[in-house]
Amino acid sequence: MGRAAASCLVGLSCFLQCAVATAIIVITALKLHKVSVGWNSNTYNADVSNVCLLGYTDQGGNLCYFAYIVSGISIIATGILSILQCCTCNLCGLGTVLDAIFAAAGTVLWAVAGVMFNWYEKLPSMAGVPREQWRHAIPILCFTACALFGVMCLAAIYSMLAACCCGGSKRGYKARGGNMV
Repeated sequence: MGRAAASCLVGLSCFLQCAVATAIIVITALKLHKVSVGWNSNTYNADVSNVCLLGYTDQGGNLCYFAYIVSGISIIATGILSILQCCTCNLCGLGTVLDAIFAAAGTVLWAVAGVMFNWYEKLPSMAGVPREQWRHAIPILCFTACALFGVMCLAAIYSMLAACCCGGSKRGYKARGGNMV
């Protein structure tokens, strides 16, 4: 695998992880989270009901909001990184290093999210909660995003090592007396 293939793999992984993060947002919003706002004419107050079928943390945190936040961070960070590298011409050659660091952080973020969603899904309090198949899809998608970031990290590391060990370009190879085929 050459550096061009590694760069292509990084780009494909970025695109696919954004698609997975979007799928998590859509599934959570359409199938697992319901916010209803009503009007109480007796007290002149709004009645808000917020039901999250993903569950709640021990401190009362809404896991649907956590799904939105993790997915949003992932999509926004990927977009910013892509625009930054495009506008600065690959950060003057340091884009691969930034890709590797970003991908490692994304791998950890999605692994933690996947473990957390999986753990809360298995709690006895979640027995009998409707839409089990949709709740089960969220940790699977989290681990899929984790794997995509892992592939992105490995491809970026490979690209960095290839640049260091192999001269980084065909011109450098030919200048050392190698034959180009």
